[in-house]
Amino acid sequence: MELKDIFFDIETIKHYAEELTILNNKIEEVLYDPENAPRELVIVLKSFLLEQFNEVVESPTWESFSYQVKDGTTLFEDKVVIDYRTDDDLLRKFNLSILEPSEVYSVNYLLDSKKKKYKFFDKAINAYSIPQLPAGSRIDLPYGLGMSPNDDRHVLYFLNKDLESVCRFFESHLLWLEGFTDCIDEDKNVDKLFAVSFHKESLKPIALKRYIYPKDIFLDNVVFDESEGGRDKS
Repeated sequence: MELKDIFFDIETIKHYAEELTILNNKIEEVLYDPENAPRELVIVLKSFLLEQFNEVVESPTWESFSYQVKDGTTLFEDKVVIDYRTDDDLLRKFNLSILEPSEVYSVNYLLDSKKKKYKFFDKAINAYSIPQLPAGSRIDLPYGLGMSPNDDRHVLYFLNKDLESVCRFFESHLLWLEGFTDCIDEDKNVDKLFAVSFHKESLKPIALKRYIYPKDIFLDNVVFDESEGGRDKS
């Protein structure tokens, strides 16, 4: 099986996936926790990165890993992502003006060009200009604003209880995933987690995505516990 097929195997997703990213009503990215993922998947991933990029995964600070398929809007080739605990030396290397670094950063391995990109997160969201959000949105989250060196795009994470209203605001497909969140999609009393990517100068939105946690659809642990020191997201 190809690496992508292993990541996106539906039974593996149902039993082991920690996070699913939804774009245009399809699973765009699947994320796993290395401590809970199938051992075979971890071995295949490490072998792949060693063979294709000559990179060894740094296990002591390894937080999560994912596979994201190209969408032609925000990503133009498939990539594998490894999330690590934030490294201050790495921030200094890129000379980034991040005021309040998040606890996690991402290494993106682009599979066609064989390039490597980094993504960092700044919790000091109020220091940046951000696009208008739909009524009822909340940005008081532990993630921070996503940004990459030499990239004119930022990513803003937010909560909102009204899925239909959010998707209509951004002129997006209705971001639901049959078989995973049916019981909450139309419930306007339950928070849903979104991210909007946008041009940092014009603030023009690029794409709206939704994050789903198969084992935590109400976001009790992944969002609310994190605000009190729980595991960060990337």
